[in-house]
Amino acid sequence: MPISFAWRLEIQEVCAAAATASTEQEFFARLKEAGVLVRLRFSTKNPGEVTGYAVGLAQHTNADGGVVWYSGGTLAADLTLPELRHRWNPRIDAEREHAPRRISAPERDTAYGHAARTARSATE
Repeated sequence: MPISFAWRLEIQEVCAAAATASTEQEFFARLKEAGVLVRLRFSTKNPGEVTGYAVGLAQHTNADGGVVWYSGGTLAADLTLPELRHRWNPRIDAEREHAPRRISAPERDTAYGHAARTARSATE
């Protein structure tokens, strides 16, 4: 099966499941009913928490005979699990806004640099 055909088939099935499902469980059930293989990705920090997924077709294999997997985000930006969860439950964004935000390394370095300059200035 040509890769482009398999990829199009997978994205069509995922889009159809996402469009008709109203919950995460229903989404994964619809994919399985359509014959799409689903591999869940779990959090390394919170065991048991599903953070993403990948899909494949049994007949779409690589040279080693293994299934070719595509993450939701590889298929389309709006098919990532966080985006789908937002679609099914818009309240998630409101909760996310109030959650503590992790700062990036450049932001942290900027803050430490500012603190160091302020401390140096104070001691002078």
